[in-house]
This record gives sequence, structure tokens and C-alpha cells, in this order.
Amino acid sequence: MNFCTRITTLFAIGLIYAAPHSAWAASATAVQVTPMFFGRWIVTDNTVERNVTVNPNGVVSSPPELIELAAPTVGVFDVSGLPDGTITDLTATQLTPMTGGGGGETWILEDLLVEPDSTTVAGGTARVNVGGTASTSGNSSMYADDEYEGEITLNFEIEP
Repeated sequence: MNFCTRITTLFAIGLIYAAPHSAWAASATAVQVTPMFFGRWIVTDNTVERNVTVNPNGVVSSPPELIELAAPTVGVFDVSGLPDGTITDLTATQLTPMTGGGGGETWILEDLLVEPDSTTVAGGTARVNVGGTASTSGNSSMYADDEYEGEITLNFEIEP
């Protein structure tokens, strides 16, 4: 069985809607426990791509050319209305690039990392941790002081 949910990243992530792929998915919902947040940064050198990586376990890495103003956090979501069973596959896909409201440069969301707290769904609920890597363009352009947002989809495969 598959379940798919679309999520918006605002350098943080929030649920937009659940797209049903089967009868049981129509009642599934996701609640944001902690927003996915890649932090707030000063980009001192954009001559090559610079990466911020937020692992699902909360470990963050970044180069010295990015000066942290606000710490990143892993996204945590409780998804309910799922059938009980074992999560056999959990993936995330970027739907739109992370762009700012003023246009210009984008952050490239790469290597989305997702993992459930447990591979067993009991009581119809699973907690999911979402991280990934956000990269600068590397084209020497400046970044505006803005919020950057995009969308990702989470896909579950559950065996009863």
C-alpha cells in the first residue's frame, strides 16, 4: 500500500494536503511536530555550491563560508490514519525549488533524508523525521534576505 503527502518547505516544512493513493489514505493526516528548518545564514562566498545538511537524527553540517544566524532543525511529523504494518519504503521528492519571494537566487534541495522513528505502524500512526541538504547556486550571485520555500512529497509503502 502506498501513502503520499505533499509538504511545503519554508526553509521549514508544513503540511499542504494528503493526496490519497488508496481508500485508507483518504483519511490519513500529517501533523507537524517540529518544522523542517534549514536555518538562517549569511552566504559569504557563493563562487561554488555551499551545502547545509540536516540529518534526520538532528546532526547539522555546513562550511565556514556560511555563517549561521539561526540553527537548523530536523522536521518531525506525525502521520495518522495509516494501516498498521511495517514501513518497507519511505522516500521524499522535491516538487518545486526553494525560491524567495523577491525572486533571484534559489536554494537547491538535494538528498532528502527521511526516516521513521520506528518501522512499525501501530495504532495507525507513524512519526517521521525529515532532513536533507540545501545548496547555494554557486554562481557568485548574492542572496536576498528572504524566506525560501518549496514543496516536497513524502511517500510511504506499508506492508500489513
